[in-house]
Amino acid sequence: MKPPRTTFVYFALRRLLKFNATKVLLASVFLWRTAYEFCRLRYWRDPHSAFFDGCNAYEWKYSLYREHEARRLIPVHNALSDPHVYVKDWIRANGALFFLTILFADTDPSRHPSWGQKWTDRLADKMGSYDVSEEEFSHLQELEKARSFREKGIFDYIYSLRTCTTTNASYLAILEEDIIIADGWMVKTLKALSDISLRSTQNPWIYLRLFYTETSVSWSSSDFAYRNMTSIFLIVQLVVLAGLLLRRLASGHPYLDYSTIGVICFISVPGFLGLT
Repeated sequence: MKPPRTTFVYFALRRLLKFNATKVLLASVFLWRTAYEFCRLRYWRDPHSAFFDGCNAYEWKYSLYREHEARRLIPVHNALSDPHVYVKDWIRANGALFFLTILFADTDPSRHPSWGQKWTDRLADKMGSYDVSEEEFSHLQELEKARSFREKGIFDYIYSLRTCTTTNASYLAILEEDIIIADGWMVKTLKALSDISLRSTQNPWIYLRLFYTETSVSWSSSDFAYRNMTSIFLIVQLVVLAGLLLRRLASGHPYLDYSTIGVICFISVPGFLGLT
């Protein structure tokens, strides 16, 4: 009579657990899983991380809240009466600090929903559309018809920069209309500019990034580790393999058999390297 299959599996597992390689493998799996869960919970909002979770990182809860705040204030600023006291106080407190210019990047600015509204006139120091030659204006119309947003976007960016430089401001900030800023962004920006001003002149800077974008700071071939990933894996594995073999030959530890070395070098090491 043959023994039950469950009994056979039980004795097979007990036999496997006697090997050091099996114990090392189980310990590695446990530690790897623990580290994986920690990284998944810790780095899910980091676009540069392999644990980035776009489904949750891009949720709109806070953005919708800020958008609701803005839409609630626009009717107040569009009222026929004078702006409320807090609006006047804001303009008085920040008028000397900011020069706000709004560019309606349409050849027909009346198509923009904010064109002609009182809130833009009350808050902006200067607003309007393109002040260019007829030839450039016709070219812009052709770009709009062809939906060549990349070329037109570059033109709009350069045009905005040139307009802002006429104010002789110390710093220029360009924001597109689809940006929803978080509360307290201005304090953090001024703090960052203050920190930059204290840096040594030997470390020049080009621009201050106000909003993090994973499209500009993601994995690319310019990253040393990403570009040489295969070589790094092979070198680390060979170094660990050589070290373990030398230790086995020098001391003759019975627990450091060849199967255990194989598990460490070809399963544990690549697994933990992958987490980094």
